[in-house]
Amino acid sequence: MEFLLDGIRAVTPQQCVMYVVGALLIYLAIKKDYEPSLLLPMGFGAILVNLPMSGVLNQMVAGVGESQGIIQWLFETTIEASEALPLLLFIGIGAMIDFGPLLSNPKMFLFGAAAQFGIFFAMIAAVMLGFAVMLAVSLLHLPRKEDV
Repeated sequence: MEFLLDGIRAVTPQQCVMYVVGALLIYLAIKKDYEPSLLLPMGFGAILVNLPMSGVLNQMVAGVGESQGIIQWLFETTIEASEALPLLLFIGIGAMIDFGPLLSNPKMFLFGAAAQFGIFFAMIAAVMLGFAVMLAVSLLHLPRKEDV
């Protein structure tokens, strides 16, 4: 019981905001049927990683030391080591795209155009801020000493 109370006391206002964002994503996925295969896992993920002492991220455990969480392990093995997971995710998301809403409401094309503009703007801004071109294109991590 004390462990549960410690977890509740460890919740910060920022985590509460992320709980609301996660719940909103879940609501949109279930009730409004907006891309449930994308929004549902994102909503649960937003809630899960913000639970204090949940064990999904690395954390210090009294008397044990550092405990490695499953999400930290996934990050280290699939993103940090090989950068394969983002590629697989984007391929999967691209395969799941539903063009029905775009065909029924063509002005939605403007949202896609704005997203593409944002990608190119972010890359150009990163180059102007001093990032190497290849790092600016990927925007996956900040430059390390060996990259500069």
